[in-house]
Amino acid sequence: MTASSSPPKVRTTPTSRITPRRQLEISDLVGRLGNETQAEITAEMIHKAIGIAPKSSIEAAAFFVHAGLFRPGHRAWSPTELGKNLSRLRVEDPTRARLLLRDAWQDMWFNRRARQILANGPLPEADLARRLQTGLPGRPERGLYLVEWMSYALLVERTPDNDLMLPAAARPNDVSATAGAGVLDPLLRASVEQISALSEKEFIALMDGYRAILQAFSPRPDTTH
Repeated sequence: MTASSSPPKVRTTPTSRITPRRQLEISDLVGRLGNETQAEITAEMIHKAIGIAPKSSIEAAAFFVHAGLFRPGHRAWSPTELGKNLSRLRVEDPTRARLLLRDAWQDMWFNRRARQILANGPLPEADLARRLQTGLPGRPERGLYLVEWMSYALLVERTPDNDLMLPAAARPNDVSATAGAGVLDPLLRASVEQISALSEKEFIALMDGYRAILQAFSPRPDTTH
């Protein structure tokens, strides 16, 4: 069962004890070792392998369970199919790894909430993080780290001013985005399996075309003044 098919009712944000980069190291390790050994990976094993304290791993794992990457466990976890595939694709093709999370997290609470918050346009990262974390416990970094995860998963994009906005297909009030989304429908609706079936040459060509279309539909500065 994926995160998108059955989103958890309790909202959980990433731990503030370690950065998303270090959190990804935990996900990679559990995904790889769990797939190889078919056994649970303990917090102590993570500490020995990559030097992350058990308490940090336990807090990080709470978000991974919530997001569909780990199966629940007590100080030990095994990867879901999503977790295994993410770990594998991060080695084989980092871009496809991000697309995998994009598809899996479409119905997660933080993506639905971000679509509401950003529906009227871009916001500074700190503002989006604060609004996503409203009513939830923990330090402000938890909201900021959640936004970093969403950026990694291609659920939000950065503007030239480094604010955050919705991807073109998710902007309800943007006429140019709607036009762009129509052109991009085959890509945006493609499954991870379909994208993974492409050859490397086909995938690179697809990404080049995607970037060209986004640039074509991006607003241009007014140079008449």
